[in-house]
Amino acid sequence: AELRDADPDRLGGRTYTLPPGRFGGRRAEAGGAFVSSEHRAVRRLAAGLGLHLDVVRGGGRPGEDRFVVGGRVFGEAELRVELRAARPAVRAAVTAAGGHSARTPTPGGRALDRMSVAEWVERAIPGGTAGALGQILLSDAIAEYGGDPADQSALNLIWMLAVAVRPGGDLAGTDERFSVR
Repeated sequence: AELRDADPDRLGGRTYTLPPGRFGGRRAEAGGAFVSSEHRAVRRLAAGLGLHLDVVRGGGRPGEDRFVVGGRVFGEAELRVELRAARPAVRAAVTAAGGHSARTPTPGGRALDRMSVAEWVERAIPGGTAGALGQILLSDAIAEYGGDPADQSALNLIWMLAVAVRPGGDLAGTDERFSVR
């Protein structure tokens, strides 16, 4: 197999997570380029900082996403079938988390926050991390958040899946309509 990337010195595309050490021992995102329409808080922050958001429509068109797992190609329709099987687990996790946030933590949210994406997929998703959907979800967590699924909070994926499993939901994410100038 041959792997290509625009930067021969670093793989990862637009996502680039800086290693711990420079920012009080925390990782820092240095490569995300798009802000989606529903990211109201980020849009308010950009406006408050005097930053301009250009309309770039960075996201693809519905139905364009394809996932390849073990040589099998999954289009949107195939992925929806797989996601339907995950709905009960996602709904149970969302219910367990309740209104969890940093300001209003819940016991269920804390438990899920302490669990990694990889652990949750292994326990909750049919086929676990070795299954096709598990592989796609691990890949999506990396693409969306830029970190190893073993290091990410399960809540990252659960909140993303809460939208994806709804009728008309989309795992590919959001419209990526804006870019900060």
